[in-house]
Amino acid sequence: PGVVPVVGIEVLMLMKLRAGRTQDLADVEALVRSGADIEAILDFLRVHEPRHVPVFSRCAQRALIE
Repeated sequence: PGVVPVVGIEVLMLMKLRAGRTQDLADVEALVRSGADIEAILDFLRVHEPRHVPVFSRCAQRALIE
């Protein structure tokens, strides 16, 4: 049948951070709460788009507090 494209969680997080809309950032928090590997995502962001590290860090912190 058809092919369903899939991206890794790190790429998905980067896409959400690039979009930066309220719902996208809420999605980042929800993915962290669901068990996304924060350190792996931070490592990926540091290599590919370090400017998103602060926003991701804030989202992850909020997710872990709730």
